[in-house]
Amino acid sequence: MKLKIQLLSSDLLRCCVIGCLILLFSLQVSADRPTEILRECLSLVPQNLQQDSVILKTRTDIESLKPTSAISNRLFCQNLKRLAYRLKEHGEVSIAIRMLSEAIAYYETKSSLSSKETESLVSLYIPMGAAHEEIGLQSHAMDFYLKALTYCKKYNLENSTAQIYNNIGLIYIKKKEIEKAKEYIDQSLEINKKLGNKLGMFYNYNNMGSIYMQQKDTERTLDYALRAIQLLDHEKDSYLYYFMQSNIASLYASKGDFSLATSYLQNAMLHQAKYGFHADLAQTYAIMANVLFRTGKTDSAFIYQQKAITEIQTVDNRKDECQLSVQLADLYAEDGQYRLAYETLHKAWQLNDSISSADYNQRVSNLEHIYDMGEKLSNRELTIQSLTQEKEHSQRIWIILAVIVVVLAVTISFISYRNRIKEKEQKIHELQAQQQTKSLEEEKNLLQEKGKELNQLISQRNRELTAYTLHKMKTNEFIADITEDVQQLILKLNPRETEYRQQLRQIRTKLQQHMPDNEWKDFSYYFEQVHPSFYQNLQSRFPDLSLKEKRLCAFLRLGLSSKEIAAITFVETRSVESARNRLRKKLNLDVDENLTTFLSSF
Repeated sequence: MKLKIQLLSSDLLRCCVIGCLILLFSLQVSADRPTEILRECLSLVPQNLQQDSVILKTRTDIESLKPTSAISNRLFCQNLKRLAYRLKEHGEVSIAIRMLSEAIAYYETKSSLSSKETESLVSLYIPMGAAHEEIGLQSHAMDFYLKALTYCKKYNLENSTAQIYNNIGLIYIKKKEIEKAKEYIDQSLEINKKLGNKLGMFYNYNNMGSIYMQQKDTERTLDYALRAIQLLDHEKDSYLYYFMQSNIASLYASKGDFSLATSYLQNAMLHQAKYGFHADLAQTYAIMANVLFRTGKTDSAFIYQQKAITEIQTVDNRKDECQLSVQLADLYAEDGQYRLAYETLHKAWQLNDSISSADYNQRVSNLEHIYDMGEKLSNRELTIQSLTQEKEHSQRIWIILAVIVVVLAVTISFISYRNRIKEKEQKIHELQAQQQTKSLEEEKNLLQEKGKELNQLISQRNRELTAYTLHKMKTNEFIADITEDVQQLILKLNPRETEYRQQLRQIRTKLQQHMPDNEWKDFSYYFEQVHPSFYQNLQSRFPDLSLKEKRLCAFLRLGLSSKEIAAITFVETRSVESARNRLRKKLNLDVDENLTTFLSSF
């Protein structure tokens, strides 16, 4: 039997070697083709963009390559996508699509793809889909995303899968199919969390916020925006970070919280000016103008709106300039300056007419180019079909495949027989394991019942302690208020009325004597009766916590909200929120980890 197995293994190895040699001879690889494609793409760049810094850098990198030298898939795709993205940013979407199409054709017409080449092809399908989506061809975009997903599932490309799911979610957001959008973005978020991809999670949370913004749910939009910004590094991701600060400010303004909105806007403006983010800075100025106008600071509002228009003119973004001019006209109208409102709006209309004409011409040009490329794609598919038919006529390959199939069939039969023996042994082990599992389950159920009883008792004691704490603090607050009122009466009395003043001082002294100064000791005593090892465990793991931070931990362990803690400690809710954020950093908690749940484990 062993001799037969060795013979089978030898035949299988021989057939595999022959198959590999045939595949190597059949591959028609042109090592210099990627370099040639990159040079062709450079020739497509319009004359007015030749001096763009990104395009100049890419040109230098490409021209440094030798015409006959092989280039890695990563470097090939990196240079090509850099060109395509830059052209797309300048509105030359059709040229970007043409470039990506050439690279995709290079991979699709190959007889077989390696795993690295497959990853490269997927990385090109994604921007190709995004480019079609940008010009409104959503069905074409979906086709490219679905092609990419096929490869992603086959080769387990999780990072690309997450990106594609997110982009499909964006398509459904634009189509206002909210449930489908949530479904795809949730799938993307799940993968990004698994991979620890913070930037991917940022886009997921931001897009979820866009969904709730469509539904006019400001609270949930703000919640997702705050989650998103926590995933960014303010230096590494400075553009996105301060862009999000401006958006969050706008959300706070819509809620009427102008103080927080102003704080976020001032910080965003400072750094956007520092880094030279002119377009974003213009939008931030406009939001500040709206906040100032709504808070009655009309003159300052007009100044910031004018600054917004001046700033956007530095980047020659006529569409945003038109929008900002319309906003300025609205401010004039609301302020009763109707003549200035009319003049400003008239200029905005003139600017809009020229933009609309240019957009229409660009859209027609894009569609013409895409139609031409569609014809080329059809011809390319016919070529691929022709090559496939030629391969099917190759008798040699069919014979080799037949031999391999026979060898594999014999091998599989042997493996199947061996597996059946193993399965019988495994069933015996499984029966023994089931019996052990059953006894363990029974013990586990008993422990769970006891655990439930203890949790109920602790929950009851927590409620009693919380009620006691709140009652005591409110009582102290009441005594403090009365003491303050008595003090005010003393100040209002005539200095000659010494008898009344003396009586009032005695009343104030009695009240002060009834305000216990050891209330925190009392609270700690009762708290430790319910949670005897809480402070000890907290101190052992985090010895650097201050007394105030330990008190905050105790309040959170009781399940008190920020508002309730603020009432007890006589501070603002915002101060409690800041204290909670500082505490999270000291406890080294992740973004998604709940602070109260974490403290409940002590």
